[in-house]
Amino acid sequence: MTLRTRTVVLFGSPRAGTPGMAANPTLAIDLPMRVLVWEDEQGRTFVTRNTGADIAQRVFARHGVAVPPEGQRNTEAFIENLVRKATE
Repeated sequence: MTLRTRTVVLFGSPRAGTPGMAANPTLAIDLPMRVLVWEDEQGRTFVTRNTGADIAQRVFARHGVAVPPEGQRNTEAFIENLVRKATE
């Protein structure tokens, strides 16, 4: 079986993630965060990622961690900035 090119890129901040994983050990199954870089049939490259709200409402919530709206916005800005810099 073959797949077109794809790469999962893991990223995070030990300063941000370690305290959360220390308090909620199950977070380690979902951290560090990740983005998918993939290629379509025409050879175009895309980056697919979760939003800050999705990470808060789907990932952190399943571990009993509430992320306030400001934290969701900060996560979104962090990921957006990271992807922008990586694709320049």
